[in-house]
This record gives sequence, C-alpha cells and structure tokens, in this order.
Amino acid sequence: MKDYYYILGLKKEASIEDIKKAYRKLSLKFHPDKNDGDEFFSDRFKEIQEAYETLSNSSKRIQYDKSFKSNKEQPNSSNGFNFDPVIEYFQTDKNSFEYNEDIKFSWKTINSDKVSIKPFGFVKPIEQRTYKIKDFKTPYLNFELIAENSNTGRYTKQTIKLNNRTYQELYFHFKKVINSESKKNNQSRTNYEQKSKSNKPTGDFKTDKGIIRVELNFKNAIPAMNNRVYQNGSPANNGKYKLGFMNYIVVKNGLIVDLTSF
Repeated sequence: MKDYYYILGLKKEASIEDIKKAYRKLSLKFHPDKNDGDEFFSDRFKEIQEAYETLSNSSKRIQYDKSFKSNKEQPNSSNGFNFDPVIEYFQTDKNSFEYNEDIKFSWKTINSDKVSIKPFGFVKPIEQRTYKIKDFKTPYLNFELIAENSNTGRYTKQTIKLNNRTYQELYFHFKKVINSESKKNNQSRTNYEQKSKSNKPTGDFKTDKGIIRVELNFKNAIPAMNNRVYQNGSPANNGKYKLGFMNYIVVKNGLIVDLTSF
C-alpha cells in the first residue's frame, strides 16, 4: 500500500492547506510537459496526483488512513516494513561526462527507509538530483545506490559507471604531443633515454625554466601525472613548469604530481 503522505512529503496530521501547497509544488516540478515526457517524471506525477486526490477528499482520506493503519499492523503487509528493499531503477541522463559537467541522477526504491548514493551521501527513496562532477584524473567514476530496510536489516545496491571524457581527451592529447615531439628529435640519446624510447614515448618541451624531457608511462591511471621529468640529464627540480599546451605541471622528486590547469 502506497504511503501518500510520504509521496507528498507530509506528516499524517497535515492540514488540507498543507496538502494543496505540497501538491502545487510537486506537480509543477514533476509535470511531464516540463521534463520532456521523461518516464521517471511521468510516473512520479501520477503518484502525486493519486495521493492528492485521496488526501484532499475528507471521506477518502479517512478511509485511506484506516486502511493504511490496518495494513501496517499486519505482519506481512505490503507497506514495505517486512519486505526486502528493491531498486526499481537507478539511472543518469548521460553515460559519460566532462570536467565540471552536470549529471542528472534519477532513482526509485521500494520498501526502503535509508537510501544513499556514494559518494554523495543520504538521499530520498524516490528522487531526482543534479550533481556537478569535477574530476579529470580518473578514466571513469562509479556511483553506488544503496537502499536499506532498517526494519529487516536487509539492503540492496546498484552501481552506475560513467566514462570520463576529459581524462580520455587529455590522455590522448598528451600522447599525441609526446609522440610528435619525439619524431622531431632524432639526436643521440643517453643509455637511459634509448631504453625508454623502446617502450615509452618521450619528448622535449620548452618551459619557463628551460628545456625538460618528459617520459610518459601509459600504465599510470592518471594521464601525464606521475611521469618522469628530466632536465640536463637529471631529474628536474621541484616546482611549477609552464607548458604552452596545458599551462602548468607541478614536479616533485622528478615526477609530475599535478596539472594545475588545462
């Protein structure tokens, strides 16, 4: 049995004015015409209408309250108190993202009173939210929805994996530049450079602190970062090095440890 008070975000003792106010607010937010006919909003809008039509009618509300109370007191009632939690859906409006991009998450759970999304935190059992993703250092991100029924102690979870387009673009851009620079430099190399040339792209770059040599290790999860930097045959000094194509890299102990702008 659906909890109409929960659907409208109201307490059991809500007044008729509270019910009308909640209905107006939610119907505007979830109306299908304002959400391109999205199935999530259509289903949510139907539930809101159903809840309002029942609770705004005094006789229907009295009958509903009696039925809901009776249903709740039954040991195997369908109100969710003694059932396993279910994730009806957990979805996003995109399957990949760029740095600083908004992603819309939608989900609906049943028989759950504690719901969270990692890494965002606790959310409502049925909701839609937009989060801004600020990440360019990992190839993809996992988002996990966990729905729990605290009455039974059982839970279920579902994961969404989104690809990071900024990571891919930066990775391949850096690889392309390194390979291009390598082709332009046919000078003799040190033994170390000759060894690295056979299995790792390298390249020379002009910076505000002179010429540096960058050795890319594509096994690293983060493009450019943690790759070795040399200057005059020795590990480059700690500090910031300005590059034309990505502004700055930060070097520490001969390794790139940060990309401060790109």
